[in-house]
Amino acid sequence: MTDLVTTQHAVNDGVLRLAITGEVDLANADRLTEAITKLITAGHVAELIIDLDQVTFIDSSGINTLIRGRKLAEAFGIAYLITNPRTTVRQVLDITGVLRLLTEPPQPSRLP
Repeated sequence: MTDLVTTQHAVNDGVLRLAITGEVDLANADRLTEAITKLITAGHVAELIIDLDQVTFIDSSGINTLIRGRKLAEAFGIAYLITNPRTTVRQVLDITGVLRLLTEPPQPSRLP
């Protein structure tokens, strides 16, 4: 097991990148949830990019955390995307059917 480490970096005005290192699993998904929630609810972010380049493993609790982060961001009007998933993480996200949801920007709702 590899410890989870999160590091935030301002990309530009209103855009924040949260880099995650290690494994995202049941043992530490709560810490990731807390980090994502704090950034979204702080009120000064227009876009949150979750960088998975250094994530070596993700399980269902990690996937759930990423999806809940997306839903919370949408509720706050914040763009939310994941980026750079490694091959194995990308495969897990793809097999579970959430890769597209998490890597594509949300579409504006079309009201009739």
